[in-house]
Amino acid sequence: MKLALIKTAAVSIALIATVGAASACNLATATQFGWDNSAGVQQFGNCNNTAIGQTGWNNTAAGISNGNWNTVVIGQDGAFNTGVVGQNGSFNAGAVQQSGALNYGEVVQNGNFQTGAVIQSGVGNTGALNQTGTGNTALIIQAN
Repeated sequence: MKLALIKTAAVSIALIATVGAASACNLATATQFGWDNSAGVQQFGNCNNTAIGQTGWNNTAAGISNGNWNTVVIGQDGAFNTGVVGQNGSFNAGAVQQSGALNYGEVVQNGNFQTGAVIQSGVGNTGALNQTGTGNTALIIQAN
């Protein structure tokens, strides 16, 4: 198992890339506070877990996984934030959770038996979910 952890403050960039064998599980987390932050996590292989948390405004987060049985979760609190999850493979789960105003959340999944969710609370938010394959589950929840 590989573990990567990055914690940053205002106006910073966090980039993580992990590559695992078919039997290895990876965990990558990034936590950022403030404004104008960017976090990107890309994982290859099976059994990968990604968590990105951002508090503030005008932050950008991207979580990408290529393989099977992977999980990517992005949580953002604030305004003008962008969170994007991209997954290729099967049996993956991806979610973007945002609270605040004028945020953009998107989950894109290519493969079979994927679960994707965009959950937003606040005003003026945009949620998008795009899946290709069979047996996929999609959920978008928006509330004021």
